[in-house]
Amino acid sequence: MPEAYMELARSYRNAKATRTGSKAKRNMRLHREIADAITRQLVQDKRLLNIRDLKPSHYVDASLTIARGYQVETLIVEADNFREYHLGEGTGSEAPNHYTISQKNYDWLEEMTDELLLANATGLHGHMINVVIQAYLHQLAAHAPGASGSE
Repeated sequence: MPEAYMELARSYRNAKATRTGSKAKRNMRLHREIADAITRQLVQDKRLLNIRDLKPSHYVDASLTIARGYQVETLIVEADNFREYHLGEGTGSEAPNHYTISQKNYDWLEEMTDELLLANATGLHGHMINVVIQAYLHQLAAHAPGASGSE
């Protein structure tokens, strides 16, 4: 099974676990394009994997877990590109929403705030989150049944 789907399965299992203190809620503002893409992927995967209670939080959490392996400099460049691409959109961002993510991912996002500050790249945090989710959704799409390049 591709890594992207393995991470989705881990996120789902961890969310269903009853361990207290292993999950945290995080307020995030996703771009409408990204939020809609999560919804489309979620509906497709519910049917494909026969898991009726998949949630957007599972995708957000899985994408953050994979992103923890990315270089900070790469994340900054991609977040800046995302911001530039969407510059001037009046209605691009969704209302903030709370997503349940692992405590490790919550802590990583907090660390990234400091990393962005050190790199003089403040204001990119939300764009960075959108970028890592978008990259993750592209990985899932690349491995979907019938997709070119799927295994």
